[in-house]
Amino acid sequence: MRQKIKIVFLLIIIAAACYYFSNKSKEFEQLANLTWSQIALVSLAVMGSFLLTGIVFRNLFDSFDLKLSLKEWIGLPLVLRLGNLLFFKSGTVSNAYYLKSRHSLTYPKFIVALGSLKILELYALNLMAFIISLIFYINGSLSPYIIFILLFLILVISVLLFSAPFSIAKWKIPFQEKISKALEIWFNFKSNKSPIVLLILLMALLNVLVGLRFYVAFSILNHPISITDAIGISIMVSLTGLVSIVPGNIGIREGVAGVCALYLQHDFDYGVIAIALDRVVATAWTILLGIIFFQLLHMKRVDKDMESELL
Repeated sequence: MRQKIKIVFLLIIIAAACYYFSNKSKEFEQLANLTWSQIALVSLAVMGSFLLTGIVFRNLFDSFDLKLSLKEWIGLPLVLRLGNLLFFKSGTVSNAYYLKSRHSLTYPKFIVALGSLKILELYALNLMAFIISLIFYINGSLSPYIIFILLFLILVISVLLFSAPFSIAKWKIPFQEKISKALEIWFNFKSNKSPIVLLILLMALLNVLVGLRFYVAFSILNHPISITDAIGISIMVSLTGLVSIVPGNIGIREGVAGVCALYLQHDFDYGVIAIALDRVVATAWTILLGIIFFQLLHMKRVDKDMESELL
């Protein structure tokens, strides 16, 4: 039932996007007139964020005593992104299977690792949003209530990340054993504060790079915005991306960017189109590189397993 709702929602978004884009042919003419140098510039920014995502992946699994090779920490995030783009969570499932068969990483550890990354990303985004909000507040363009809300969220996540471990042994709740196991893995992960701080800094830097991607996209469309505004849009887009309603949050990402651009006194349409440009380039590279690394990592692993069974 849940899958059917997602599919219906996706079809509604696609229909709305087709209607919107059909009425914006003039604005989209700029995309058809892009030069190879402009496409290369967007691609360079996209590649930079892909590389940093791989570094985040490597440091994340280092915290779980798993050393990934260069090929793995660059390729696995791309395979995850490609799979989740094509089919619901298939990239996540395929990576979980790969790491279990190749490195004996248990499924609970994999789930906790990705869940931990989401929490750290939320923490980094809230910290950045707090800093950006202070800048906007000083300029007199933001309510102080937003700052208080962000500060409250930062404090809540700080307690979650840095509080002492506790036991649920005496609690009588469903799936107590599985929850206890997950909490044990989580407590072991957050017992070492240095990797957590490093991951938070890397996630913040990654969001700056995504903001740079948006900054480049707006500039190419001859609607330049400040780097602060670009990072602000990146934060909001990334926050909505923490919960994936449809594959790749297609349509939602562009809509949020358009609303943020309008709030920041820029053009709504060019907010949508700039992020659409970024998506097209990023998706093209994700498909190309994702297929290559899927072949190098997953398919070669399958071939080796088949050979060992035959022998």
